[in-house]
Amino acid sequence: MRRLPIVAITVCVCAALSSPALAWAHWVVSHDPPEGVIVAGWENNHPLYLCRAPFADGLHPGKVVGGMCMIGYGGAEQAIPNFEWGLASGVWASPTGGLANPMIGGQEDGQARMVCKARYIDGAGVDRGWHPGKVINGNCNITWGGSEIPIAVFQQFYLGNP
Repeated sequence: MRRLPIVAITVCVCAALSSPALAWAHWVVSHDPPEGVIVAGWENNHPLYLCRAPFADGLHPGKVVGGMCMIGYGGAEQAIPNFEWGLASGVWASPTGGLANPMIGGQEDGQARMVCKARYIDGAGVDRGWHPGKVINGNCNITWGGSEIPIAVFQQFYLGNP
């Protein structure tokens, strides 16, 4: 097995995402999660870390699985090898909880995409855990098994809240 070197690690504060409290660490080649990365879900007793990746003229939040950022687009799950890890302090809460400053994880079709997470229970009733995604049309769109799945009951990540 050929080992790839870590090419570069940079940290930027992305003003375009409207919050100076949000920092993204860009990893050119996959590596261990950086200190402070947001745990955005759980699957089979393993943490799912928040990531975002460019795809189809957008920037999409998702989950790190197997060294890839798994994002949803057009109803399907996409595996993106070059991605950024989400680093921030805040709290997960219902979007109806009245908290300010929801975390913007990217954009798609000129629309900001808020970071969310939702519990996924499959058609057989098996609890597949909590998965991060993006808010679209009042749902949290997560990915599972190659598909993008909208879930109506979800939480959003709110920056800077205790």
